Amino acid sequence: MLRSIRVLDLLDGKLSERTGATGTLDVPADLDRKHGLVSVDRRAHGSYQTAEGSQRTYSAFVRPLSWRATGEVFLIAESRGAKDDDCTYRLASIPKE
Repeated sequence: MLRSIRVLDLLDGKLSERTGATGTLDVPADLDRKHGLVSVDRRAHGSYQTAEGSQRTYSAFVRPLSWRATGEVFLIAESRGAKDDDCTYRLASIPKE
C-alpha cells in the first residue's frame, strides 16, 4: 500500500493528499513563481516561464514525492494532458503538521 502525503498547492493554497509515488521536480532557480508551472513532455524536456518572461527548456528529472522533506518547495505532477506522455507540474510543499 502506498503512503498518502499531505501537500500544499502554493498557487491556490489548497491542501490535498497524494501518494508517495506522485512525480515531483526540483524548482528551477529562475522559475516565475507567480506562474509556478512546468510542462514536461515524454522525453523529459521541461519548459517554463522565467521571472523575466522568457521561455526556458531543460532536462527534467522526476523524483517521487516520498523523497521530499517537510517544508521543501518543489513542483508536483498536476494531471495528465491531452497526451498521456505530457504532464504539468505545479509549485507545492509538504506543510508542517
